[in-house]
Amino acid sequence: MKKHLIIAVAFLGWSLPVLSQQTGAIDLTFNPFDLEMYYRQTGFNAQVYDIAEVAPNAYVAVGDFSDVHGQPCNQIAKINGTLGFLDVFPQHTFTGAIRYIEKQSTGKLIIAGTFSEFDGISTRVIRLNADGTLDNTFTTPSFFTGTITDLRVGSNDEIYVTGYQMYFDATPHNGVFRLLPDGGVDPAFNTMGGSNDFVRGVRFASDGGIFLFGSFTYFGVTNVSGYVKLLPTGQVDNSFNSSNLTDVTFVEPVSNGYVYAVEDYNNIKRLFDDGTVDNSFVTPSTSGSVRVILPEANNGLKVCTQLGHFTSIDETGALDPTLSFSVNEIRNVLKLDSNRYAMCGVFGSIAGASYVENFAVIDSIGVPLPNPLPFASSAYSYKGKVSMHGSDRIAATGAGTIYGTDSYGFALYKLDGSIDTAFMDNFGTGYLQQVKAIKSLDNGQLLLGGDYYAIRVNADGSYDPTFVTPSLNGAINSIDVQLDGKILIAGSFTQVGGSSQYYIARLNADGSNDPTFQSPLFDNVTFGKRAEIVKTGANGKIYVGGNFACCAGILRLNSSGSIDNSFYTGSYTAPVVYDIEEMSTGHVLFCGELSPTLSNHRPFWYRAKPNGAYDATFNAFSVSSGGYGTTAYDIEPYGDAAYVISGDLEQHGMYRIIDTIGTVLASSEDVISTNGIIYNTAVQTDGKIVAVGTWSYLNNMARNYIARIEHFTNLKDTLCPEEPLVFGSIFDPAPTSGFYYDTIVSSMQSDSIVLLDLYVVNLPTNAYVYPTYISLDICPSCIIQWFDCNTGLDIQGANSETYTPSSSGYYGAYVESGGCYDTIQCTAFNLVAGMIEQKSLSYHVYPNPTNGEITILLDASHNANSYIIYDLVGRIIQQGDITANETNVAIDEAQGTYFLELLENQKSLGRTCILKQ
Repeated sequence: MKKHLIIAVAFLGWSLPVLSQQTGAIDLTFNPFDLEMYYRQTGFNAQVYDIAEVAPNAYVAVGDFSDVHGQPCNQIAKINGTLGFLDVFPQHTFTGAIRYIEKQSTGKLIIAGTFSEFDGISTRVIRLNADGTLDNTFTTPSFFTGTITDLRVGSNDEIYVTGYQMYFDATPHNGVFRLLPDGGVDPAFNTMGGSNDFVRGVRFASDGGIFLFGSFTYFGVTNVSGYVKLLPTGQVDNSFNSSNLTDVTFVEPVSNGYVYAVEDYNNIKRLFDDGTVDNSFVTPSTSGSVRVILPEANNGLKVCTQLGHFTSIDETGALDPTLSFSVNEIRNVLKLDSNRYAMCGVFGSIAGASYVENFAVIDSIGVPLPNPLPFASSAYSYKGKVSMHGSDRIAATGAGTIYGTDSYGFALYKLDGSIDTAFMDNFGTGYLQQVKAIKSLDNGQLLLGGDYYAIRVNADGSYDPTFVTPSLNGAINSIDVQLDGKILIAGSFTQVGGSSQYYIARLNADGSNDPTFQSPLFDNVTFGKRAEIVKTGANGKIYVGGNFACCAGILRLNSSGSIDNSFYTGSYTAPVVYDIEEMSTGHVLFCGELSPTLSNHRPFWYRAKPNGAYDATFNAFSVSSGGYGTTAYDIEPYGDAAYVISGDLEQHGMYRIIDTIGTVLASSEDVISTNGIIYNTAVQTDGKIVAVGTWSYLNNMARNYIARIEHFTNLKDTLCPEEPLVFGSIFDPAPTSGFYYDTIVSSMQSDSIVLLDLYVVNLPTNAYVYPTYISLDICPSCIIQWFDCNTGLDIQGANSETYTPSSSGYYGAYVESGGCYDTIQCTAFNLVAGMIEQKSLSYHVYPNPTNGEITILLDASHNANSYIIYDLVGRIIQQGDITANETNVAIDEAQGTYFLELLENQKSLGRTCILKQ
């Protein structure tokens, strides 16, 4: 049998982050992208000066900003564009500003700017590790005067810094100096005195040369016109003529040997590799000073100017109309691949799209791609609801606009947090004034309820016209569906289709009012009273919770709508019940604003016995009485043996996961920091929790109103039959399929709650012999091979759960399923032909079936003188003599199937199958 013990858990804690708990970690792979938001902070709150791509679709930006999408950032931030979130990046203290950033091949980041001190170090150039921490192995030059104008990292990780009147250790560096890869001035780079004025920038030629451009008129001892090419040693490369142009303000060499140079800020010229002008390239003057030139295929280029114009120019110099737009200001542009560009600067929109703020990724024709910043989601200001829609989509509702301008707080998300646009485009302009309730149906449809209406939406998002809802005079807060397809609605309404129905009603499957259901909540109707939740229960019962003037906050109703008086909780529930969950044992778990009547503490949740009586054996989490504003709003099953309870739980703790007796398995209390409340949750099949509520950040990460939480470290494994479970501190010699929880503690005392989803494979264990065949237990997923025990050979074609041998013998089977396998022991089979051998003899055995005694009646000519009774595996269980033509035999064994064999002088005369009842 295959052995498959779960021993990995024994060292799992070593690989976990060092946290007080891993519970409550925000799942960064889930990022809702909303292109038109009700609440929107879409990027950097001030100018972005420079960006570096540190990994595919991941960037580090520097600038004047102090906030990125609601999260404080001091001039430096890391953005993950693929997953759409702001990475946790250490913040530093410094005086001045960061203006430039470059990445070395090791992933380390070089930054420079106008700061004079960085984390206590006197410098204007510093190196950070890839995770943003200060790299103390870098030798930092100390500047006492001077201005940095550009920063570039060369092909060997050397660092070039340009500027004016720069001093390092009291030594002047005019225009440019080079640092070694790990810091410190490179003595091999000798500029022979450098430039006589500003160097604005540095670029690299494909042959190893170095281009400088600026306001200087000589470099070293050579007269130049604001641009020069240096050898790798720092001296002027005289093979390149730097006097063919005047007042050069920008230079960009490209890989095909051309050099683009800009005269007087906006006149672009193309030079050959010796510095002579290529007169075949003629382009009009650009609007504003050229800041970036990006070479393209076929000798074309993209040009960005200081005024924020971004233009495409073909190989002849003509403007390409496929790309031309302007924004406030562009500071830098990175070419990411053949079809995408990342740009930063000062702008709030590009090409009419207003969901960018000072940073954007655009395609080749200037259309902004989904912004790699974390977008605000919907405004779930009224106790938003969330539900899994199948296994691959998430339906969420709230009070704000999520998608478009009129969808009224409803959206269907994919598992990565992006909007299911195909569904939402069909959903159209919205049908409800405010969505407050949601129910996912097995056929792919959705029921949505809100103020005054309910609708049914098809699987493609379109409105289902066969669903005609009667008018309501109030809101629907909850929807559930009975087994017969009828629809229960609960809310603040008092009329349905013109008929009085207080807070709860039942609709037929087509949406019409079901007159056979009468709400019992008819008296003392008071403003603000309502039903918050309706749930179907076992045996046709209906649970309703809320705030009722007439009754307790939780009731159980009969199928007709009348109150089930056998269930009574009125002695301890008040004033509002927000959610109810009937447990498999018949107990009822409910939460809300509950009464401290039974103690001096106010609970967040209770468990009632099946008759509604208070269950004192349940561990109800509670706080000091009078702590109003601390309320549990939602209960969601978590597997088969746990529940997520969420809300405003004591000091902004947002949720607890409890087992069936109320023990808290895990809590967000030590991990989730937030400025809001979780109102509703849904649990994915992998155990991740999707939550909606009123927050703009979780764990210091911008997450508006919807987020996904990776609560447990999730494991899945399979055991074969008879294998014990070894899981952390758990040892179970005979485990069953299901969830197992344990806390794994590392050597550094960090702990993590680990959830194991265990599947125990079921294999057949025995063979059962029948008169004409052998059979195994039913196993649809098994691979089966029968074999002959006498020869050891497989029996061709014998691959099903039953096998009919053609002769007596011993037979066994191999079985395999889910990577587990076993061998069924060899089993004796004695072939019965008719009733086995007929030797011209005549006899009867009766009664058959029998309750325990049989009579053997022989013909007068029959000479049988003994009998043997066998069980199905061929063992002799009874034998005796036959002394007359009629012999009574009592079968002493248990109920089952047996064989009676008659013998004459030890020679078999035949067998009969006997069934004992």
